Amino acid sequence: MTAMTDYLQAVFAMLGPGEERYADPAAWLSLEEELGRTLPGDYKQIVDAYAPVQINGHLTLSHPASSWWNLGEEIRSASEVWADSKWQSSITGPDDDPRVFCQLPQLSFGTTEGLIPIAATDQGAAVFVASSVHGFSDGVVVQGAEGDWVGHPMTFAEWLYRHLVGEEMTGWDSAAFCIACEAGGRMPNYRRFTCKWPSTPYRIPRLVIAQDTTIRRLSTSTTCRISRPHRISTRQTPITQ
Repeated sequence: MTAMTDYLQAVFAMLGPGEERYADPAAWLSLEEELGRTLPGDYKQIVDAYAPVQINGHLTLSHPASSWWNLGEEIRSASEVWADSKWQSSITGPDDDPRVFCQLPQLSFGTTEGLIPIAATDQGAAVFVASSVHGFSDGVVVQGAEGDWVGHPMTFAEWLYRHLVGEEMTGWDSAAFCIACEAGGRMPNYRRFTCKWPSTPYRIPRLVIAQDTTIRRLSTSTTCRISRPHRISTRQTPITQ
């Protein structure tokens, strides 16, 4: 990937066509008015295309127009938890202090100038968007499962692409998908497999990115219960749609 790569289109190519089940500009407008800021356009396009969804059984994305795994509810709940947490306990210096690399006098969550929780992994990482990360507008901030804070000066689409191809994007030793071919580091051909099930409570579509050598194993399991995302609201709301 070069500096000119369109990471949004690269993500779409990897995940396949989105269903856009809940795409609703009014829902985004209402959420952004509540937050007092706009959310990154590439993030909204990815969420509109696939969410609510769990990607590769690890990364969870919620949607503002869905009644289950609702993004607005998740942001409010997670922000309350983070505000009461000892988030600074793992900071060792300015390099891993979000107040420094986000240029904030103090850290807040779910506020106009603070960190907005937008995704989570089942491995315990929390993903945020911040107004500035190392001087990059609307960059990504992650606290990994070990409590380490990392600022990624890049778009959400680039962050997601790098996460999916196996880079350590959710904290120390966090690579979840090591799928580059040994021969010259060339990427394999991707296939998309979507687990499907009846619309029963507490279940969610899952996108699985796999090489041809693993798609058959994955296809033997057609249902999968969700893992509630770490540090995201544990309230479970039955599906009503």
